[in-house]
Amino acid sequence: MTQIQFELILCTVKNVLLVEDDEDIRDCLFEGIESSMYNVFSACDGIDALDKIKSLKIDLVIAD
Repeated sequence: MTQIQFELILCTVKNVLLVEDDEDIRDCLFEGIESSMYNVFSACDGIDALDKIKSLKIDLVIAD
Protein backbone atom coordinates (compact mmCIF):
# COMPACT_ATOMS: atom_id res chain seq x y z
CA MET A 1 0.00 0.00 0.00
CA THR A 2 1.37 3.38 -0.95
CA GLN A 3 1.32 6.42 1.30
CA ILE A 4 -1.33 8.02 -0.93
CA GLN A 5 -3.57 4.96 -0.70
CA PHE A 6 -3.18 4.93 3.08
CA GLU A 7 -4.06 8.63 3.33
CA LEU A 8 -7.14 8.14 1.14
CA ILE A 9 -8.35 5.37 3.44
CA LEU A 10 -7.86 7.60 6.48
CA CYS A 11 -9.88 10.37 4.80
CA THR A 12 -12.91 8.08 4.67
CA VAL A 13 -12.62 6.92 8.30
CA LYS A 14 -14.97 8.74 10.63
CA ASN A 15 -15.92 6.27 13.36
CA VAL A 16 -13.16 4.42 15.17
CA LEU A 17 -13.67 1.62 17.67
CA LEU A 18 -10.83 1.24 20.15
CA VAL A 19 -10.69 -2.15 21.89
CA GLU A 20 -8.36 -2.22 24.91
CA ASP A 21 -8.78 -3.97 28.24
CA ASP A 22 -6.42 -1.70 30.19
CA GLU A 23 -8.45 1.36 31.17
CA ASP A 24 -5.47 3.73 31.45
CA ILE A 25 -4.15 2.79 28.01
CA ARG A 26 -7.67 2.93 26.55
CA ASP A 27 -8.24 6.43 27.94
CA CYS A 28 -4.89 7.70 26.67
CA LEU A 29 -5.41 6.29 23.18
CA PHE A 30 -9.01 7.52 23.12
CA GLU A 31 -7.92 11.09 23.79
CA GLY A 32 -5.19 10.95 21.16
CA ILE A 33 -7.45 9.55 18.46
CA GLU A 34 -10.29 11.90 19.34
CA SER A 35 -7.97 14.91 19.12
CA SER A 36 -7.37 13.93 15.48
CA MET A 37 -11.04 14.70 14.76
CA TYR A 38 -12.38 11.14 14.69
CA ASN A 39 -15.53 9.90 16.43
CA VAL A 40 -14.11 7.39 18.88
CA PHE A 41 -15.95 4.60 20.62
CA SER A 42 -14.26 2.31 23.11
CA ALA A 43 -14.74 -1.26 24.22
CA CYS A 44 -13.09 -3.08 27.10
CA ASP A 45 -13.25 -6.57 25.57
CA GLY A 46 -14.29 -8.55 22.51
CA ILE A 47 -17.90 -9.01 23.59
CA ASP A 48 -18.32 -5.27 24.16
CA ALA A 49 -16.64 -4.61 20.79
CA LEU A 50 -18.98 -6.97 18.92
CA ASP A 51 -22.02 -5.30 20.50
CA LYS A 52 -20.78 -1.89 19.35
CA ILE A 53 -19.94 -3.16 15.85
CA LYS A 54 -23.51 -4.48 15.52
CA SER A 55 -25.13 -1.26 16.71
CA LEU A 56 -22.84 1.44 15.28
CA LYS A 57 -21.36 2.20 11.88
CA ILE A 58 -17.69 1.55 12.59
CA ASP A 59 -15.13 2.37 9.88
CA LEU A 60 -11.99 1.21 11.67
CA VAL A 61 -11.27 -1.10 14.63
CA ILE A 62 -8.05 -0.75 16.62
CA ALA A 63 -7.41 -3.67 18.96
CA ASP A 64 -4.50 -5.05 20.91
